[in-house]
Amino acid sequence: MGAATTGVTMGLVAPSPSRDRLVANFAMLLTVIAWGAFFPILERLLLSWDLYSATLGRQLLGTMTLFAVAFGDRRRAPLPRAISWRRVLILGGIGVSGSSLLTSVGVFYSSGLSSAIISTTNPVSAILTAAIFYREPFGRAMLLGTLLSVIGGLFSVLGGGEAGVAHFQGGEILIVLANVTWTWMSMAAQRWLSGYSQLQITAYTVAAGAFWLLLFLPVIFLTGIVELRVDFRLQDLAMILFAGMVPIAFGNFCWHYAVSRIGVVTASMYNNLLPAAALGVTLVFGGSFTWPQIAGSGVIILGVILAQRRQGPAKRG
Repeated sequence: MGAATTGVTMGLVAPSPSRDRLVANFAMLLTVIAWGAFFPILERLLLSWDLYSATLGRQLLGTMTLFAVAFGDRRRAPLPRAISWRRVLILGGIGVSGSSLLTSVGVFYSSGLSSAIISTTNPVSAILTAAIFYREPFGRAMLLGTLLSVIGGLFSVLGGGEAGVAHFQGGEILIVLANVTWTWMSMAAQRWLSGYSQLQITAYTVAAGAFWLLLFLPVIFLTGIVELRVDFRLQDLAMILFAGMVPIAFGNFCWHYAVSRIGVVTASMYNNLLPAAALGVTLVFGGSFTWPQIAGSGVIILGVILAQRRQGPAKRG
């Protein structure tokens, strides 16, 4: 963290009691639920909103929610007096708005099934990103846990009963790059914003992401790359409010909290539970689980548990 990186282990895991680690794992489960609930909501929101407006809207609402809570919590965690705006803007531009747009374009230029398949490799790209950018070491337990997470993710995706064939069209590369940028931001934020609370880290990075999206809004409008459209009916406002408060504000906060305790690689393994979480939400609309999805989710959880075993004493930079 800060300029010092000597002795930092995988994902900046701090020495903490088992209870702290347990809370971090619970936070990642909440993150998966929050992010998983977002997909079926977004699918319905995009019937009346364009993709760019929906992305900008939820980022702005998430920013307002996070700063309202951070301002109310200022007695316990005072807001920093001197803010490194250059670093905050880089983190928000690359990690928040950049990864979001890369994912959207990547899904557009690939089939739905191939996008889901390539997303199951996120723990692999996360462990490589940590090793390349920050020379993070990893042991056999971490490698085996990552492998189990990928296998479980493939079980969940391929066993979902969805019709269709995976057609790899090039957009899958953008999806991998989106995870790399998000992983890098998650690790860099813990170092660059040393002294900030996890709530403040979340608030400033989400705000920076919203700033970049606002900055490019006139370009989007004048060029007509995206046909902007919004609908202010009550149900649409409820969906965009949910998208800003739950997946963006609450989900991102839980993510940064977990990363600071169990590491970015272990946290990324939970992302392979997103299909199951999304399906859980769609049960309300008549969806259903399949046995391969249940089995795959169990394998992912086993991988997460295994990845956190036999880890020696960890240090913050």
